[in-house]
Amino acid sequence: MTIIAGPDDWARVRPLLERLVCLPGREQDAALLEVADEDPALAARVADLLRRDRTDSDFLRPPQPSPMGAPLAAGDVLGAWRLLRPLGSGGMGEVWLGERADGSFEKRVAIKLLKGALVSELQRQRFAGERDLLAGLEHPSIARLLDGGSGADGRPWLVMEYVDGLPIDQAADEAQLGVAQRLELFCGVCEAVAAAHAALVVHRDIKPDNVLVTSDGRPVLLDFGVAKVLATGEQADDPLTVTGERAFTPSYASPEQLLGRALTTATDVYSLGVLLYELLAGRRPHDLTGASATEIVRRLTEVAPPAPSRVAPQPRQRALRGDLDTIVAKAMHVEPARRYPSARALADDVQRHLDGLPVHARPDELGYRLGRFVVRHAVAVAGVAAVTLVLVGSLIIITALLWQTEQARGEAEAGRQAAATRAESLASLAHGLVFDVYDAVEHLPGASAARTSLLDLAMGALDDLAGRGLASPETQLELGQAWLRLGDLQGRPGAASGLDLERAATSYRRVIELLDGLPEPREAGAGVLRADALGKLAAVELRAGRRQQAAAALDDAGAELRRGDDPVAQAGLALRQAEYWQTSGRSDEALAACARAGELLAGLDRMDLGVMRQAQLLAWRRGQIQRARRDLVGAESSLNRALLLAEAVSVAFPDDGQAARDLGLALGEQGSLLIDLGQLDQAADPMQRQLEL
Repeated sequence: MTIIAGPDDWARVRPLLERLVCLPGREQDAALLEVADEDPALAARVADLLRRDRTDSDFLRPPQPSPMGAPLAAGDVLGAWRLLRPLGSGGMGEVWLGERADGSFEKRVAIKLLKGALVSELQRQRFAGERDLLAGLEHPSIARLLDGGSGADGRPWLVMEYVDGLPIDQAADEAQLGVAQRLELFCGVCEAVAAAHAALVVHRDIKPDNVLVTSDGRPVLLDFGVAKVLATGEQADDPLTVTGERAFTPSYASPEQLLGRALTTATDVYSLGVLLYELLAGRRPHDLTGASATEIVRRLTEVAPPAPSRVAPQPRQRALRGDLDTIVAKAMHVEPARRYPSARALADDVQRHLDGLPVHARPDELGYRLGRFVVRHAVAVAGVAAVTLVLVGSLIIITALLWQTEQARGEAEAGRQAAATRAESLASLAHGLVFDVYDAVEHLPGASAARTSLLDLAMGALDDLAGRGLASPETQLELGQAWLRLGDLQGRPGAASGLDLERAATSYRRVIELLDGLPEPREAGAGVLRADALGKLAAVELRAGRRQQAAAALDDAGAELRRGDDPVAQAGLALRQAEYWQTSGRSDEALAACARAGELLAGLDRMDLGVMRQAQLLAWRRGQIQRARRDLVGAESSLNRALLLAEAVSVAFPDDGQAARDLGLALGEQGSLLIDLGQLDQAADPMQRQLEL
């Protein structure tokens, strides 16, 4: 007889059992043979369960529901209460607006009852459990239980305090609440959850629809229908779990809920973190639309969501950066032990932020995140063994530098200088490490998830470094260069990591913010770096269809470059302007911008990488414009020159990744032009070369 040893054992058995139970016998046997090659014990457990299911058709089926009476209607009476109109319905219950039927006093209430003609014993148990839980909870932000009973047909019902309000996210948006007001509202929810936890009750389904905000701004926690009393035993004994019925909402569920592991108050802390994320960012941390159960688990356990400040509406981003990003990340940590110890501790840290005090939350150190990256993507990292050695060695150095930096921070002036020096070394090493590993796995087969994780890791690392008080202008400049590189990886078309315009725009804005904070006179190169970030931001805004923002960024970049004398940077800006005019359908202005770029590059060192790259881009852009104007002869001449320059750069600088990408673009454009010219045989060669690249 198969014995399930506990929740961890069930978490292994359940996915395979659910996959096989609906298959024909032969397909079950074939699948079990495959599993047995890797895990004979698991295959044996599932095979025994399936054999028992074949001989007992009810073995893996939930209890059958019992019939109820006719559907209820407005005017029906339950105990001392009359039904007025439906308010809504959920998975197993429906809620009606009601009033006192005997007229002894006036009071509007919410009446909750099981819906449908059939009700299972499990649903009765869950409903009775909610009644018992609510009877022991007293808090102004928890909907109060007023009465309860059963109808003539045995249908159970509850009478609750009627909360006339909106879901918390909708209420915050309609009232146009600022960040501080949203945080104060959230603290009220935390206090309600803390009161439930004090009564040893875990809610298990905290989400916006279960938190209503009244007209006077009071948040009220609803729906304890899937709550659990901690004192009743282990998760494995919970009928809501054993029968396979989902007792949570996946988008707000903790990883341990999805994996069927034992639940604690940390489960609700995670869901509160998701709720806070949505309140601040205006969206959920993970997009689970259309995802399978397996994919949902993978995303929630392996893919770190972007920080709220990166995806929030633009006016809120600056206010969220730093403390609030860190608070949300701690609340939503994959590992329960690394979350806040309680809902009240989470509320206290939010209040410290509101009061302008240092918060207790600290971001995961870079070393911790890099370690998790290696574990999750061992196959991809194993493909670049030399990089792995660098990674492990660098983890040791980074950890030592972080410790020395923190130790030196509280010391005298000499100590602070030492801390600054170590911090600069840390900044250089950390962002260099992340990008070096990215370059190593960029074209490695099967490393797509590793590449995506590395970009997320890089954003987190740079956020950490920027928040460590690295005030040295040189360090800020280096961080700006790292953010620029990150934006290039996120936003370039055809990147192996995918196209992420919004994240790229955020990275370029971080460059601009860092450099805008530098004291005058600025470091050499700061102006060119800022103009480069503005130009690339303009290109991203253009591709996202935000032409007005693109034009403003180009104007700002032009004003920046007029402060200095860098003809290569000015030529690059002219080509950005050419792209803007080209996409506006104004080819004359676009060609004029190309001409300005050519004048700026004339007479410069033709073997300089920057000059060669801009000359190649000039020829490529001019060819595109001429092709759009149907000047195919002119386009052929320009694109041939672009291809020659791209090949020259790739030969002169064989280790430059950008050179290979530029060559691929030039080959693709030439192949498309040859197709336009009707030279299909000649087009095959550049197209094939592009595919090989």
